[in-house]
Amino acid sequence: MNLSTLANASINHIAANHTTLSIGGFTALYSYNSLIVVIEPSEQVLLGAHWEFSKTTSKFRSQFLNEPTLITEARLLSGEYKLLEEQL
Repeated sequence: MNLSTLANASINHIAANHTTLSIGGFTALYSYNSLIVVIEPSEQVLLGAHWEFSKTTSKFRSQFLNEPTLITEARLLSGEYKLLEEQL
């Protein structure tokens, strides 16, 4: 990643302890210091280990993905969404 990519990074604090980060075509949702979900430039969705940690995290993840938890679970089970093996 070059410095011009970093210069184009966008950070949005959507609520206390919930932040979105957009950089290099990737968009991520963080809750506190935990990565919740990443949308890759290819639009592949990657779920972090704590993707359903709490009711509040689920609320913001649902808003971020524009879908309820039941749909996210179904897409994960079908293989459409992937789980991240380690936190970034």
